[in-house]
Amino acid sequence: MSDGRPVVLAIAGVDPSGGAGIFADFRAIEKAGVRAVGAITALTVQTEHSFSRYEPTPPDMLRATVCGMASSFEIGAVKIGMLANAEVASTVAELLDEIAAPNVVLDPVIVASVGARLVDEAAEEVIRDELVQRADLVTPNMPEASALVGFEVDDVESMRAAALELCRRGAGAAVVTGGHLEGDAVDLFAIEGESEAIRASRLKGSVHGTGCAFSSAAAASLAAGNDMRSAVGAAKEYVRSLFGQESWRR
Repeated sequence: MSDGRPVVLAIAGVDPSGGAGIFADFRAIEKAGVRAVGAITALTVQTEHSFSRYEPTPPDMLRATVCGMASSFEIGAVKIGMLANAEVASTVAELLDEIAAPNVVLDPVIVASVGARLVDEAAEEVIRDELVQRADLVTPNMPEASALVGFEVDDVESMRAAALELCRRGAGAAVVTGGHLEGDAVDLFAIEGESEAIRASRLKGSVHGTGCAFSSAAAASLAAGNDMRSAVGAAKEYVRSLFGQESWRR
């Protein structure tokens, strides 16, 4: 039963350490004053410093969960994280159409922060060819952006090109996050054929789960009725607040 708050449906994997995955999604969504409901795509064996295996959720169980949430709540946004394999990824693409999902935020989780691959190559293809075009916002880091656009993303200008290319391929907006750059962090935001840089000092400490937090906070802001630029700004503020750093600039 709804409690009157906007609702975000998080579709993601479980990180038992709590740092990333659907647990991080729920924290970010609830912090924004929005209700979180979820559907689990995979169980993983990982910590902040290691990753050893994952087991995808059977697609029929995932389908039943998503349809149950969509019939029980008025979904205001959907956040998509780890998808594990092509069958799960294709099921999610189908479900987005079936439930007429609004404000879809796609965090194309491909490689864990410790370097382990989180999806197979077939799933990566589904993400690139079926999910990007269904997303209102795509939030890859630099290696993920490279995988999605097919060219090397290794500096600010290639980040800009990748963000614009993701929009050209059907995403409503894109943010290529720059945590892999040297020096201060620069994220590239693109929407409606235009791009802008979001600059901030580099976060200190473990960044495990920051991508999950960013995308979920953006989804929560969209569900609450904010526009895309405001949602991206709110997401940036939330991630920096986790580290006690709240200043950033465009």
